[in-house]
Amino acid sequence: MSNALTDVREALAEALTDANFRASAEVPQTFTPPLCWVAPRAPYRRPGQTFGRKKVNLAVVCIAAQGTNSVALAAAEQLASDVADAVEAMEGFRLDSEEIDAPQLFPSAQGQEYLGAVVNVWCEVARA
Repeated sequence: MSNALTDVREALAEALTDANFRASAEVPQTFTPPLCWVAPRAPYRRPGQTFGRKKVNLAVVCIAAQGTNSVALAAAEQLASDVADAVEAMEGFRLDSEEIDAPQLFPSAQGQEYLGAVVNVWCEVARA
């Protein structure tokens, strides 16, 4: 049986893949940038604006390059901006009013550090 929240994350990852981004609905154990993964964002689910609807909040984590230098920072900012532009053109997904969070470090399981930025997205779906 499918989980509606997982389905929403997978739908956004698929839409990003269709828009030529490497995207996943699961947090990868290992990864090579550039990569976007769709994660839950708090509050994950809340009532929608209309009866029988729910609003699902998602975070698209955009990892563009390894390192903490200005090149990695610029790559992370550009990838997040490109993802935000793609989401704006998508049917069913919307950017949150706080569109892109400040770049931050994301450590890997191998001890490497990657600069990335989070694009805040939401969608409203029928309550199951």
